[in-house]
Amino acid sequence: MSERAEPRAPADHTSSTGRAAGWAAIALSVIIWAGYLVLARGVARQELSPAEIGALRFVPAALLFAPVWLRWGLKPARIRWRDAIIVGGAGGFGLVGFLAAGLAFAPAADGGVLTPATMPLFVAILARLLLGERFGALRRLGFGLILLGAIVIAGRELAVGGNGAWRGHLLLLCAALSWAAYTLAYRISGMTPAEGAAIIALWAGIGFVIWLAAEGFPLAGHGWRFIGFHILAQGVLTGFVATLAFHFALARLGTTRCAALAALVPGLAALGAWLALGEPVGPVRLAGLLLASAGVVLASGALRRGGG
Repeated sequence: MSERAEPRAPADHTSSTGRAAGWAAIALSVIIWAGYLVLARGVARQELSPAEIGALRFVPAALLFAPVWLRWGLKPARIRWRDAIIVGGAGGFGLVGFLAAGLAFAPAADGGVLTPATMPLFVAILARLLLGERFGALRRLGFGLILLGAIVIAGRELAVGGNGAWRGHLLLLCAALSWAAYTLAYRISGMTPAEGAAIIALWAGIGFVIWLAAEGFPLAGHGWRFIGFHILAQGVLTGFVATLAFHFALARLGTTRCAALAALVPGLAALGAWLALGEPVGPVRLAGLLLASAGVVLASGALRRGGG
């Protein structure tokens, strides 16, 4: 998040084949993330609790990442417990728990902007407060647009009286704050991408199973076809495939390009919610989406000279 240059990428970072593979990987991640927001909104207001959503996402992912974490258990020996707890707890359990709970109150279009768009804003705030980082004018403008977009979306409900969606907005912002805490902890922990992804899946999987047990394992009341669909959609695609694809893209495109592509998530989530759930976007929410998406592009640093 600082203005210093990023480390040089691997050799295939500049090759046309490597870049094409990177663009394909980040596109796959963005599509899966947007689809997950729509799916989580649909099931949150119908069949599944936040504990069930989290367990279906992370338990299958933890099993698929087993070849990684079985080598070291709950964490690699060189990683501090504090960092492992923040990465595993905030990056998985906190993020998805708050997100799923928030989408029970707020529309998927709002979740598509408030959580992914405010993630870089919270990362910047924490980095400034805890690490003393400074940001250029263009990136500060981006953070301002993100904040303005969030205010437009959340303020709309307050202005018209709302239907309790403000509670969902607060939970969605807590999800973004959890991800920001994970990002900084991961950054200073020394974990590899595979280790970070495996710790998130393992720790979150354990946390959601405990939560699910406290609820009496309500998943047992659903049919196997229903459970199998969500294991595939949430556990395999979102928890495992999207995570691997995102880290693959990071190695070939760099963090700034990948962060800029995340600006597509709000629009895709809003489109998906309109098509699949019948949720109208409306001019005010659309304005908030556009403001926050533009802010993400600027805040990512993708437009600064030599960025990417």
